[in-house]
Amino acid sequence: MYSDTDFKALPGEIAMNIKDGCILTREGLGEAKRLKVALKIYLGVDDSIVGSSGIIGLLKEIEKEKSIRKAALKIGLNYRKAWSKLYYAEKKLGIRLVEKGKGRQGSKLTKEAHYLLKIYDYVVCKIGELEREIGLPISLR
Repeated sequence: MYSDTDFKALPGEIAMNIKDGCILTREGLGEAKRLKVALKIYLGVDDSIVGSSGIIGLLKEIEKEKSIRKAALKIGLNYRKAWSKLYYAEKKLGIRLVEKGKGRQGSKLTKEAHYLLKIYDYVVCKIGELEREIGLPISLR
Protein backbone atom coordinates (compact mmCIF):
# COMPACT_ATOMS: atom_id res chain seq x y z
CA MET A 1 0.00 0.00 0.00
CA TYR A 2 2.85 2.43 0.83
CA SER A 3 6.33 2.52 -0.65
CA ASP A 4 9.54 2.73 1.38
CA THR A 5 9.91 6.38 0.44
CA ASP A 6 6.48 7.59 1.58
CA PHE A 7 7.00 10.40 4.03
CA LYS A 8 4.43 12.79 5.39
CA ALA A 9 5.35 16.14 6.89
CA LEU A 10 4.06 16.56 10.40
CA PRO A 11 4.00 19.72 12.53
CA GLY A 12 7.30 20.60 14.20
CA GLU A 13 9.65 19.57 11.38
CA ILE A 14 9.02 15.83 11.68
CA ALA A 15 8.60 13.33 8.88
CA MET A 16 7.13 9.87 9.23
CA ASN A 17 8.05 6.80 7.23
CA ILE A 18 4.59 5.23 7.00
CA LYS A 19 5.68 1.69 6.11
CA ASP A 20 8.17 1.24 8.93
CA GLY A 21 6.18 3.27 11.41
CA CYS A 22 9.23 5.31 12.34
CA ILE A 23 9.11 8.96 13.27
CA LEU A 24 12.18 10.73 11.93
CA THR A 25 13.31 14.29 12.56
CA ARG A 26 14.34 16.22 9.45
CA GLU A 27 17.59 17.31 11.08
CA GLY A 28 18.73 13.86 12.16
CA LEU A 29 17.09 11.11 10.13
CA GLY A 30 19.26 8.60 11.98
CA GLU A 31 17.30 9.08 15.20
CA ALA A 32 14.22 6.97 14.55
CA LYS A 33 11.60 6.26 17.18
CA ARG A 34 8.97 3.53 16.77
CA LEU A 35 5.42 4.79 16.57
CA LYS A 36 2.94 2.98 18.80
CA VAL A 37 -0.82 2.93 18.64
CA ALA A 38 -2.88 2.14 21.75
CA LEU A 39 -6.65 1.77 21.79
CA LYS A 40 -9.26 1.13 24.42
CA ILE A 41 -12.57 -0.43 23.41
CA TYR A 42 -15.58 0.78 25.37
CA LEU A 43 -19.04 -0.72 25.52
CA GLY A 44 -21.91 1.66 25.87
CA VAL A 45 -25.50 2.53 25.30
CA ASP A 46 -26.44 5.84 23.77
CA ASP A 47 -24.17 8.44 25.38
CA SER A 48 -23.16 6.45 28.47
CA ILE A 49 -20.12 4.19 28.72
CA VAL A 50 -20.74 0.86 30.41
CA GLY A 51 -17.26 -0.58 30.50
CA SER A 52 -14.22 -1.65 28.60
CA SER A 53 -11.86 -4.61 28.56
CA GLY A 54 -12.32 -4.94 32.35
CA ILE A 55 -15.95 -6.04 32.13
CA ILE A 56 -15.15 -8.18 29.06
CA GLY A 57 -12.34 -9.90 30.96
CA LEU A 58 -14.65 -10.51 33.90
CA LEU A 59 -17.36 -11.99 31.66
CA LYS A 60 -14.84 -14.27 29.95
CA GLU A 61 -13.55 -15.53 33.30
CA ILE A 62 -17.09 -16.11 34.59
CA GLU A 63 -17.71 -18.21 31.48
CA LYS A 64 -14.60 -20.31 32.21
CA GLU A 65 -14.91 -20.56 36.00
CA LYS A 66 -18.74 -20.72 36.25
CA SER A 67 -18.38 -18.55 39.34
CA ILE A 68 -18.27 -14.79 39.89
CA ARG A 69 -16.09 -15.22 42.99
CA LYS A 70 -13.51 -17.44 41.22
CA ALA A 71 -13.51 -15.19 38.15
CA ALA A 72 -12.96 -12.11 40.31
CA LEU A 73 -10.01 -13.71 42.11
CA LYS A 74 -8.50 -14.80 38.80
CA ILE A 75 -8.42 -11.22 37.48
CA GLY A 76 -7.43 -9.64 40.78
CA LEU A 77 -10.74 -8.20 41.98
CA ASN A 78 -12.60 -8.86 45.17
CA TYR A 79 -16.09 -10.31 44.86
CA ARG A 80 -17.83 -7.08 45.82
CA LYS A 81 -15.98 -5.05 43.16
CA ALA A 82 -16.73 -7.69 40.49
CA TRP A 83 -20.41 -7.77 41.45
CA SER A 84 -20.50 -3.96 41.35
CA LYS A 85 -19.09 -3.91 37.82
CA LEU A 86 -21.66 -6.46 36.68
CA TYR A 87 -24.54 -4.65 38.39
CA TYR A 88 -23.51 -1.30 36.88
CA ALA A 89 -23.16 -2.79 33.38
CA GLU A 90 -26.51 -4.58 33.61
CA LYS A 91 -28.29 -1.42 34.77
CA LYS A 92 -26.78 0.73 32.01
CA LEU A 93 -27.39 -1.85 29.27
CA GLY A 94 -30.84 -2.77 30.55
CA ILE A 95 -30.12 -6.50 30.21
CA ARG A 96 -28.96 -9.36 32.41
CA LEU A 97 -25.39 -10.51 31.77
CA VAL A 98 -25.05 -13.29 34.35
CA GLU A 99 -27.53 -15.84 35.65
CA LYS A 100 -27.12 -17.72 38.91
CA GLY A 101 -27.51 -21.46 38.54
CA LYS A 102 -29.73 -23.53 40.81
CA GLY A 103 -28.09 -24.96 43.89
CA ARG A 104 -24.36 -25.38 43.33
CA GLN A 105 -24.45 -24.97 39.54
CA GLY A 106 -22.63 -21.65 39.76
CA SER A 107 -23.04 -18.71 37.40
CA LYS A 108 -23.41 -18.62 33.65
CA LEU A 109 -23.54 -15.92 31.03
CA THR A 110 -26.78 -14.97 29.36
CA LYS A 111 -27.10 -15.10 25.57
CA GLU A 112 -26.89 -11.28 25.59
CA ALA A 113 -23.52 -11.47 27.37
CA HIS A 114 -22.32 -13.99 24.79
CA TYR A 115 -23.41 -11.57 22.06
CA LEU A 116 -21.40 -8.74 23.68
CA LEU A 117 -18.34 -11.00 23.81
CA LYS A 118 -18.78 -11.85 20.12
CA ILE A 119 -18.96 -8.15 19.23
CA TYR A 120 -15.85 -7.42 21.31
CA ASP A 121 -13.93 -10.32 19.75
CA TYR A 122 -15.00 -9.18 16.27
CA VAL A 123 -13.71 -5.64 16.92
CA VAL A 124 -10.41 -7.04 18.28
CA CYS A 125 -10.10 -9.19 15.13
CA LYS A 126 -10.65 -6.13 12.92
CA ILE A 127 -8.04 -4.20 14.89
CA GLY A 128 -5.63 -7.09 14.22
CA GLU A 129 -6.35 -6.77 10.50
CA LEU A 130 -5.72 -3.03 10.68
CA GLU A 131 -2.47 -3.66 12.55
CA ARG A 132 -1.25 -5.91 9.74
CA GLU A 133 -2.43 -3.45 7.07
CA ILE A 134 -0.65 -0.41 8.50
CA GLY A 135 2.36 -2.36 9.77
CA LEU A 136 2.25 -0.85 13.26
CA PRO A 137 1.68 -2.62 16.56
CA ILE A 138 -1.63 -1.73 18.15
CA SER A 139 -2.00 -2.47 21.85
CA LEU A 140 -5.39 -2.78 23.49
CA ARG A 141 -5.74 -1.43 26.98
